[in-house]
Amino acid sequence: MLKKVYLFLIIIGLSTQVFAQISGISVSKIAAICAGTVPNKGIEFEPAFEVNRVYGYYDLDWLNNVRYSGDTVMQSSGMGFRFSYGLLENLEIGVSLPSDVSELGFGAKYQLPFGEKSKFAILAGADKTISNSFFNVKYDYRPVISFGAAYSLEVTDKFSIDANLQAAKDLADYAYTPEDKFYAVTDFGYYVTEGYQIALAAEYLYISDSFFKNRALTLTPGFTVERAENFSLLIGAPFSVWGERTEKSYGFFTALTIMID
Repeated sequence: MLKKVYLFLIIIGLSTQVFAQISGISVSKIAAICAGTVPNKGIEFEPAFEVNRVYGYYDLDWLNNVRYSGDTVMQSSGMGFRFSYGLLENLEIGVSLPSDVSELGFGAKYQLPFGEKSKFAILAGADKTISNSFFNVKYDYRPVISFGAAYSLEVTDKFSIDANLQAAKDLADYAYTPEDKFYAVTDFGYYVTEGYQIALAAEYLYISDSFFKNRALTLTPGFTVERAENFSLLIGAPFSVWGERTEKSYGFFTALTIMID
């Protein structure tokens, strides 16, 4: 049987596209929020680190995309933190923030009664840019609200699936063009042996405003290690596979989850 999974969260991220993903709540593999919740009165603390490299751009015809070279290639890195708390049985709340505290994200997850080997949860979140010298205070410090649903299925004692559908809305100032965002992700996980899980995440992001529609598809292979009682390690390597009006990138991230009963 699967051992108790101490949940993970992919790093908060370095771009505003992460606002499509509800912040502060737990996942069990790579990117998809799982339907299970942190135990009642339990706390999870998670530091995470990411490196990302942008090397090209998908135009409207993704087959004729642009590849950057030389000083046009951009590389960034960052660190973030997540705190999740089991407020009640089947109700989890949490907060995420990067190390420079330029953004703040809140999330909540409530698990509904469902099947024996499957779980279903409803999700909600809010994010806010709070300090960054590169943003205009009046127009870019805008909040984002998100809603979604999570489904988890234990196919066998070794193989499981998590899937999410999420939608986000910019609450923009009158002079700023609001964005609508749709995010879908599915994680597949398989325990090759006790405590070692290989996983693959497939993520689709759609962003629409008054002028443009952007789409991106990302795959993230990775693995989790759950050998210590209250510690878990996640390592993943996301890379772009398709897009429209989006950057091409690849990267690496790692996250350590600490569970406090």
